[in-house]
Amino acid sequence: MKVWYNDSLVDASRAPLDEGWLRGEGIFETIRTVSGEPLALSRHMRRALKSGIEYGITIPSQEQILDAVEQVIASQQFDNGRLRISFSENADWLVTHDEYVEVLTPATLGIEETRIDSEITPPKRFPYSYRLDILERAQLAGFDDAIVCNSKNHMCESSISNLLLYTDGDWITPPLSDGLLAGVMRALVIEELSIKVRTVRLDELESVTGAILLSSLKIAQPVGAIASRKMQELPISQSLSAQIRAMVIASSIR
Repeated sequence: MKVWYNDSLVDASRAPLDEGWLRGEGIFETIRTVSGEPLALSRHMRRALKSGIEYGITIPSQEQILDAVEQVIASQQFDNGRLRISFSENADWLVTHDEYVEVLTPATLGIEETRIDSEITPPKRFPYSYRLDILERAQLAGFDDAIVCNSKNHMCESSISNLLLYTDGDWITPPLSDGLLAGVMRALVIEELSIKVRTVRLDELESVTGAILLSSLKIAQPVGAIASRKMQELPISQSLSAQIRAMVIASSIR
């Protein structure tokens, strides 16, 4: 497997990788590729640049990143791929591309017990264990993922995805001020579709009849059940998920 490490395309064994991540700490972007084209790459790079400025992490020029991305994708070509670009605090940077297997079945969600607060919109940082631990706990409990809430019992997101919630005939996504990641897919959906942004309390869950997970890899995955309660409006979630996927692929390539 070839990866881009700092200034050249090298074998993965020559890069300081730990289970696919750069060693140490830093920020990263994960990007879906379709037939070799990265989706919403410019948006991901703008977010990485913003996070780099905020945390004092060096980000290479756009030309360097684009060249690295093109070479890595050319060396490993997939119909559906996962492109990951990482920038460490010690100025190392890495680009990897591997195959992504789409999840086509509706997701089941639990509720994470630990409450997570953030005074600022959190960046995507590695090591990513604090999020993967939540995902693992959910899966051990028999779910695909779990909804994360803040200490005010406002629903924020899942361990690794943003949320769309269908209640009383409206699609809603929680605001960034509740402490969730400013997801690229979430931003696209808000801009392009009639999605409302407001706080959703955990005690409103009984009124939620449909849901969708948004992420750069999944794009949009309908949710079949939350806390073992089946979503009555699963067909509506499936229909909007298909619309989102078509919109993203058609409009956001680079």
